[in-house]
Amino acid sequence: MNKLLAALSISVLLLVGTVSHSKAFILNGDFSSGLTGWTIINNVTETSGEAILNDSNGITALYQGAALAAGNYTIEFDFLNQMSSSSLVHPFTFFDTFFASLYYINDINTFNLTTLTFDGEAALFDMDHTGNFNVNGTITASSKGGSWEHFSTSFVNNFNYAIPTFELFEINFANGDSSLNIDNVEIAANVAPIPEPSTLLLTAGGIIGFTYLRRRLKA
Repeated sequence: MNKLLAALSISVLLLVGTVSHSKAFILNGDFSSGLTGWTIINNVTETSGEAILNDSNGITALYQGAALAAGNYTIEFDFLNQMSSSSLVHPFTFFDTFFASLYYINDINTFNLTTLTFDGEAALFDMDHTGNFNVNGTITASSKGGSWEHFSTSFVNNFNYAIPTFELFEINFANGDSSLNIDNVEIAANVAPIPEPSTLLLTAGGIIGFTYLRRRLKA
């Protein structure tokens, strides 16, 4: 009986031990510590635990490098569209536009957004005042309520770093009329679920039954 219990204990431990847990790889993704951990270009501010990209001459950007092993991950975040509907009044009209992207690089010290120095890129989605387009993932209503939305997608990483990047392009030549709020940025590893207690009990019961039957047949 003691041997049976020992074998059962080891089996259960193996079931639990082979499952790894997800891990958050983004520092200060909820902006509770201001913009700590993030790199900004031009006019990015933090208010009430939200990062706000405000349009300025050229590009306003917010990004952070996440050190990742090769594998499967999920990125998600909340966002609030406050893009302007104003555009130049001539045959070529343009609206301020937002781009959410994942950049990849092996040496984080060489990453440069302004010179487009990176090893790989994956577009997440684009957005102007009319809404989202070129979406590579899922956009749903955010738990933050109001007009907030939530983006989520899975990706495969083969580099040392993945860099979630948010860029607001001021191209209607009217500074200060567009903004974009970002919150709850997370990257987590996709892992197998840990068996529920009921599943473990069923497995344990099966092990006990099989062991008992084998011993009875030998008797």
